[in-house]
Order: sequence, then structure tokens, then C-alpha cells
Amino acid sequence: ICEHTPLSLLQFTGVVVNKNNAVLCYRIAKNALSLQERFDVAAQVPELYNNFYGRIAWRFEPFQDCANNLRRGFEIGLSSGNNDMGL
Repeated sequence: ICEHTPLSLLQFTGVVVNKNNAVLCYRIAKNALSLQERFDVAAQVPELYNNFYGRIAWRFEPFQDCANNLRRGFEIGLSSGNNDMGL
């Protein structure tokens, strides 16, 4: 486990998720998102939020929570100078 693990797991689950394995992918992605606290991945936060709330969490969490966290990732991306994720 390294600093790239959370983003890698979120990208993997975002690609392989379908209606048959959505719950398993959600659990993996939720754990990957909690790994961000273990490492200093402030530069990856916009990508983490975009992958989790934009690809996986909308199936299980309220849309308003997902929209708020997507906006939060957008604002973090703009404030950190990460224009790729901000725009």
C-alpha cells in the first residue's frame, strides 16, 4: 500500500462497476477513499472525489450529497491549481 493506492483502486472500481457487482465496488471504493487520510494525497483529492462520487457513490448515496462533494472536489481542484480536475 502506497500513496497511489487510493486513486488506483477508485479508478479500477470505476471501470469495472456494473449492476451485478456494484455493492462490492462501492465497498472497495469507500475503503479506498478512507485511505486518503493515511497518506498525504492532497493533490489527488479532486480526482478521488470525482471518481468516487461521480462514478460509484451516486448509486448508493443521496444525489445531493454526491453533488455537494463533486462541487467540493471541483473547488479544491481550482484552489490547488489543478486546472485539469477543476475544469
